[in-house]
Amino acid sequence: MVLLPIYDSRRTNYVARLEMRIPWSFRELGLERGPSKRVLQHAAFLARTPNPILKARKYEAATARGTLSYRDVAQKFGVTREEVCQYPMLLRRLPAELVQSMETETRPEVLRRMSYRRLLMMARSG
Repeated sequence: MVLLPIYDSRRTNYVARLEMRIPWSFRELGLERGPSKRVLQHAAFLARTPNPILKARKYEAATARGTLSYRDVAQKFGVTREEVCQYPMLLRRLPAELVQSMETETRPEVLRRMSYRRLLMMARSG
């Protein structure tokens, strides 16, 4: 270990001082802090919020061909047969204006509020 003398302005001339300025950043050193775990989890949750109307259209298109049963479509998409049966019911029972507005909706907050369960309750009640 090399010990450097402590700088004393009374004894050291200005010319004899050695100054090194090395530009660095936390990113270059690998010390930059990213978003917190909670923020990342929330972003992942919002990213996987599905649009139930688009899902219903997908299932409806798969069953509309006539060659596949609900069970075959469910196996193809990796879901239950009941899900394949109930999602297209939303398209038939909900008002057309609501279905149309939900198809174009991309905001995760709205999609989370108008979830599959809520739309299913609306479809069954009215």
